[in-house]
Amino acid sequence: MTITIHRTERQKLIDVSAIESTQGGRRVYTFTLTCRELDNIIEPRTRQDVIQEANRRYDSKHAATIQQYLFEKQDWVLGAELVAIDPNAIVFKPYPDPQGQPTSVGRMVVYMDDKNLLRLFDGQHRRGAIANVIKDDFEGSLATLKRELADLRDEVAETEDITATKSAIHTKEEQIRELESKKERFEHDSLTIILYAEGELSAVRQMFSDAANAKPQEPITRARFDQRDAFNLAAFELSNSSQLLKGKIDMERSAVSQTSESLISFSQLATMLKTLEFGYYGRISKTRNAELLADYSEVVNCGIDFFDEFLPAAIEEFDLLLGEEMTSEDIPDRRQISFALNVTVLRVLAGCYHAWGTGNRQTLIDFLRAQHFDKGRHRNAILVKSGLVVPGANTPQARRQEVQGAIRYIIDAAREYQRS
Repeated sequence: MTITIHRTERQKLIDVSAIESTQGGRRVYTFTLTCRELDNIIEPRTRQDVIQEANRRYDSKHAATIQQYLFEKQDWVLGAELVAIDPNAIVFKPYPDPQGQPTSVGRMVVYMDDKNLLRLFDGQHRRGAIANVIKDDFEGSLATLKRELADLRDEVAETEDITATKSAIHTKEEQIRELESKKERFEHDSLTIILYAEGELSAVRQMFSDAANAKPQEPITRARFDQRDAFNLAAFELSNSSQLLKGKIDMERSAVSQTSESLISFSQLATMLKTLEFGYYGRISKTRNAELLADYSEVVNCGIDFFDEFLPAAIEEFDLLLGEEMTSEDIPDRRQISFALNVTVLRVLAGCYHAWGTGNRQTLIDFLRAQHFDKGRHRNAILVKSGLVVPGANTPQARRQEVQGAIRYIIDAAREYQRS
């Protein structure tokens, strides 16, 4: 009797062309997967024990923010997913060059039975967001739309208003076609995968820490290059067009120090423009932001009025700066004796500007001009009375509740000043 042994072929998990390189003494393989392939191959949170020990805690809100971005923006951009696996789980066969010598490009295979060795150590929120976009925004929404379409078709035989129902059916069918087209585009978009040949958990933990420390972006960097925020665009234009601000904006740091010759940073200016338009912590709808993106001239004009007209008329220091009786070199020394050039105080003044309304602000200007902003005049100073500055302190309290309280107090006091 002849015994035949059938060898079961190992199922491939990843079978792609990849670039082999080295980084930090490790072999590294770079390739791409479509979003659909990524969703099928790499689990959203591969190996819970590794995620807990080699990654930060999964933040569902952070993932939801990325999910919303991916669904709303067709021209989205995401960084690479960083994954580690035991070196023995990688099979790489280089392609030969014309002379028959191996190149750095080749066929890379990881088999299905080694899937549990994959360790996603950077990109779990991006990965989770992609899974949720496909599952919720596309597949979930399509299922809902198709159920609604089926209900509408059932109503055709029962309703008397057939025209209205057929119109609703047509609209629903169009919504389904658009969403299916959007889903197909998204699933065929790709993401770069960087696979490290590393199997030691302690090393993977250190790789996560090193990757996280190497890539942080300060708010100033995001603000300067974010073209989807009307206030960033307006801040850039204002930094060049405002007579008061020209040459006094720090374009490199997120916040100005006491010794800085700049009045405010670029990101602080963008935030202040939001306050001028919508109030301190005022909410901006997507529709309104889209309108301002199309034409943000009103934001620039509002900034010009606040910085070049309102502030110099209301506060002595800004009058001196505008008239060049005080220069940027004098700003650090002036900060030592006055609260007027403090960024938190500027946010309060911007909040007062907005809260006063669009009418004549001369009364508010006159009221502020009569106040003391010098340090040391604590007892009767408006910033102390408003709760923004603690008697004897050299810096204002920057917490939201104190800033909001100061804005309300100054506006109420100015209204009373107007009536007297």
